Amino acid sequence: AMKERVPEMFCLFHKVLRESNVSSAAAADRAKVVLREMIAAAEAAIQAAGHRAAAKRIFAALTATGVSAELRSGLAFRDAARKLLKQAETDWPSLAAELESLRSKLLQRENTLVNLTGDSSSLAAAAAGEGLEALRGLLGALP
Repeated sequence: AMKERVPEMFCLFHKVLRESNVSSAAAADRAKVVLREMIAAAEAAIQAAGHRAAAKRIFAALTATGVSAELRSGLAFRDAARKLLKQAETDWPSLAAELESLRSKLLQRENTLVNLTGDSSSLAAAAAGEGLEALRGLLGALP
């Protein structure tokens, strides 16, 4: 059933990646909710297992993998999320501009790699006919 919907999938990717409006009030409200949830989850994890948070800090000083883990889920992550929430609450336009800038840097055709996973019929649908045209449309819309 998925293979019939491949063109719709690529159109949805296009809408999400290229047409989402991060500068709207609704986007600001949603971002604040997400950031608050992320901060609460990070703080709950720290409270439940403070020894893990301490270990992440130590490993961050010793290895690149440790730095990555600390930035993704440690105290540094929580602190960065707090900073973003404060900026979202006090100066959403500048944060939205930063997000738009990041999107424009990431979504470059020359930097794009499409990696699909599926059964053989779904992959064939993505590589031919309407699926291929939708994929070309998605990639063609990238600068």
